[in-house]
Amino acid sequence: MSFWELLTGFLAGMVQGAAEWLPISSKTLLIIIFLNLGLPPGQSYLLGLLLNGATSLAAIMYFRREILGMLRLEEDYRGILYFIVASIPVTGVVAVPLSMLTLESIGSGREMMALMGVLLIFTGLMAWRSRSLGRGMGRVPSIRDGVLVGAAQGFSSLPGISRSGVTLLTLLSLGYNPRQALMLSFLMGIPATIGGSIYSLMVSFPSSPLDMNIVIPGFIAAILTSIPTIHTLISIASKIHAHIFTWILAALTLATAMLV
Repeated sequence: MSFWELLTGFLAGMVQGAAEWLPISSKTLLIIIFLNLGLPPGQSYLLGLLLNGATSLAAIMYFRREILGMLRLEEDYRGILYFIVASIPVTGVVAVPLSMLTLESIGSGREMMALMGVLLIFTGLMAWRSRSLGRGMGRVPSIRDGVLVGAAQGFSSLPGISRSGVTLLTLLSLGYNPRQALMLSFLMGIPATIGGSIYSLMVSFPSSPLDMNIVIPGFIAAILTSIPTIHTLISIASKIHAHIFTWILAALTLATAMLV
């Protein structure tokens, strides 16, 4: 393992660990990093998908109490379990063909992120107009909502579409408060990102195996960066109104769109 491979892996992992939880397309940022290092577009895309698996491990560690509650079918977490289970097949049906299409033609994703930022601004306006949105307990997770948000999550397989961004946008639009929307978005991302990692390995192996000298340090850095990022976002979401929180996300998204 060379110094540059180690440095590239840690840099990519830190970007993934921070951007995965924000309405910023981590795939687009990683593709830019890998392309600048001379990797082909298809391999760059698959490396980004594989690194998503590291953030899912971080989410499992952070939300271990909620996950254990779901596995034990505890009453407080049963609705969340049904929500997540309902989202999984819908996400797969939408994401797989879009991933195949992406491998044939990869764009920068700048326009997609700009659109996401504008949509988040409108969501913030909706939250501001509705005094009940973002207060109290929010909504009770349901199978119907899981299907709707799962379908939205499937579009995040496209470069430029942030998984966290598109799921948060959908959840906030459905009436979930910010803290609840973040938790559900992060939890439902666990099976989705693991699935993306498995897909990338299946597509790349054995004809063009991905560089493990980049992947291994990338996984470590992504996990170490993810946990404090999740904690910070959950803490902020618990203290501010839904419309302010959504406008902050919109500003981050638009700023990133202009940079890339």
